[in-house]
Amino acid sequence: MPPALEPLPERDGAMGDAQRAQTGWDDEDHHYRAVRGEIVGSGYIVLESVAQGTFGSVYRGQATGASVAARDKVEDVALKFIRAIPKYTSSAQVEMQVLRALNASDTGRKKRCCQLVDHFMHRGHVVMVFPFYGQSLFDLLRQNHYVGYNEEWTLEFSRYIARSIAYVHAQHIMHTDIKPENIVATSATLHTLLRGRQFYYPRCGDLMLIDFGSAISCGAPGARPHLPPLVCTRQYRPPEVLLGLQYGMPVDTWSYGCLVYEVFSGQPLFSTHRNTQHLAMLEKLLGPAPPAVLQRLRDRVADTGLPGSECGAKYFDEAGAVIVAGLTEKERAGLDRAPTVAQMRREMPATVVELVLCCLHWIPECRVTMEHLSMILDSRHVDYRILSAAGLTAEQAALASLGEAPSLAALSTLWRAGDAAHAIEARKERAAGKRRAGRAVGLSPRRGMALGRGSGDG
Repeated sequence: MPPALEPLPERDGAMGDAQRAQTGWDDEDHHYRAVRGEIVGSGYIVLESVAQGTFGSVYRGQATGASVAARDKVEDVALKFIRAIPKYTSSAQVEMQVLRALNASDTGRKKRCCQLVDHFMHRGHVVMVFPFYGQSLFDLLRQNHYVGYNEEWTLEFSRYIARSIAYVHAQHIMHTDIKPENIVATSATLHTLLRGRQFYYPRCGDLMLIDFGSAISCGAPGARPHLPPLVCTRQYRPPEVLLGLQYGMPVDTWSYGCLVYEVFSGQPLFSTHRNTQHLAMLEKLLGPAPPAVLQRLRDRVADTGLPGSECGAKYFDEAGAVIVAGLTEKERAGLDRAPTVAQMRREMPATVVELVLCCLHWIPECRVTMEHLSMILDSRHVDYRILSAAGLTAEQAALASLGEAPSLAALSTLWRAGDAAHAIEARKERAAGKRRAGRAVGLSPRRGMALGRGSGDG
């Protein structure tokens, strides 16, 4: 990791909350209220407001000749004003440190992680400057009334996202907030008439991973970094985080699997707002929590001295099933609508299903690594049997290392697929699949690909 950043220069003099409130620069939540035409930093003209989130506000801007971005030939910029609250200022410093490390190792800008081109202080706010990218996947799905993309587009998007996450993991960094809002297109948005409605899509499938405000640097392999207890946006949060257990890189793999499902279907895989319902949905999709997960919950109770009612163990009965007695009528209806593997197999292409499933497992170590997944997706032809075999191999290896019989992994895959013949065939194809994946060849973005689902080819 590079050395710590130097303190940011304060261009307008330090001032307290009361002074900022009197100037009218900030709103009551300490968001900076930029004005159109305002010049900030070394020469950035504020053009328009783009978004506002928990950490701050984003404005579109133009870099003038005196600015750092203009010297780097970046004219259209995004100005991210961090809220003037100490914890968010500290988080911004961490984010910049992470981005410096990622950008320094990606001199060719091929790994598709957002580029930090400048940073400074403006009236008590940290400001980060990025190139202005295209719309996010969330914006595109919303414009399309939450109708997903077809198989070809989904795999093309998935390829670029997997490549970015694999690169981040190779630098020993967890993103911890993979979701549609944090994946943006690098090209202009186009639209066409599809079934009587305008359908929006980027000019090409090339995507960029943004927002490293929640990223965690893991340091050298084997290091134990400080881990905040809660990471990942709710709908993309893995079971180990829900249950308060130790977590690592596989949190991003889980979120990625949820993201792939949403790109194809247009809907979140887990549409929920409470842990009990969320865990019940996991159980419906993946089957009961494995013994290894339940043992980790018991170990946590023993290690912390906390009663089971204050730990993740409280969500399970003595048989290891999720306790659903406390669900409201609305939550039960949501659980009934939650997908099963059988439903996914009926409604989705086999390749998309296997891509999603090899990322989802109760036990984090059983998920395919993003490096392996990126290698598979970069091959000339993505075969669902290779993805199925990759999931089976990861599951067997992890369970064996945990002292479980490898055959349990095969049984889990057979149950998950609901088709014994399919799982056996995938197992036979494993060796061939590895050879084909090993000959991976990068794909260039295909321009003018077929559009969304329902276009006749998805």
